[in-house]
Amino acid sequence: MYSILPFILILFSLAVMIFVIVRKFPQLTLLDVETIPEVKVEKKKDEFLKKKAEKRADSVAEKQKEMLKPLFKKLKEFQAWFRKMVLDVYKKTVIKAEASKRKKRTISSGASNLKKEESEAEKKVDIKKIISEGGVALQNDDLDSAEAKFINAIRIDSKNEEAYFGLASVYIKKEELSDAGDTLEFLLKINPQNAKALLTLAEVYEKKEDLQKAVECYEKAAIADDGRAETFAKIGDLLLDINQCEGALEAAVQAGELEPENKVYLDKIVDISVKCGNKDSAEEYYQKLRMLDPENSRLDVLRGKIDSL
Repeated sequence: MYSILPFILILFSLAVMIFVIVRKFPQLTLLDVETIPEVKVEKKKDEFLKKKAEKRADSVAEKQKEMLKPLFKKLKEFQAWFRKMVLDVYKKTVIKAEASKRKKRTISSGASNLKKEESEAEKKVDIKKIISEGGVALQNDDLDSAEAKFINAIRIDSKNEEAYFGLASVYIKKEELSDAGDTLEFLLKINPQNAKALLTLAEVYEKKEDLQKAVECYEKAAIADDGRAETFAKIGDLLLDINQCEGALEAAVQAGELEPENKVYLDKIVDISVKCGNKDSAEEYYQKLRMLDPENSRLDVLRGKIDSL
């Protein structure tokens, strides 16, 4: 009996404890640990230490940043220097390459131009030689050979004025006036101021008895070369032939002014003045002729014509 008593007491104690716990359990569940003073103090301590650690970390980071600033600055300067160096090297490389290309192009262009100049020079020599040979053949009346030479020169240089003029001269000698006129007209398209071509074309029109066109060509020749007295004299003669007295006298006077001591022109002016009924002009130039050549055999004849007006 006495041996189980302690066991019974233990069971009773456990039963009392269980009873108490069961009764107090709802209150225990409602208990907020955070409200316990010890817990509050511990929590504040943790928060303080945490803030302190964060502040220290920020301070350390700031100090490290300040310490690293010079290093970052140097690094940026190095990067800028490095980029500049690379850019300079690139520019020098590109410039050198471009210079090399230009030099090659210049050399190539120079060689090409030299060859072109040599070719042009050779062509000019050939044309001059051919035209010279054509001129000799023309003088020797070897007209077929001369024609072939001038045509060959034109094939080499389609704008060579001497070749066209030589060919026209061949046709004139052959009395192929239409071909001569066409050739001279084409030459004048190349150079409208070619006085020699204009004078020759005027002669062609004279031979074809187209005096009006002949006068037009002589007038153009006089404009192209206004210092040639014989052109004005010729214009005067032709205008007189087609009964244009005023124009004829004006042209003759122009010839006389260019060569004031030319007795032929003075005689012509007096004669045209008489034919045009211009006594004052006839008297003026008669006196000039008399002063220049008092023994001129034409003076009496001219005097008689003037007096008959």
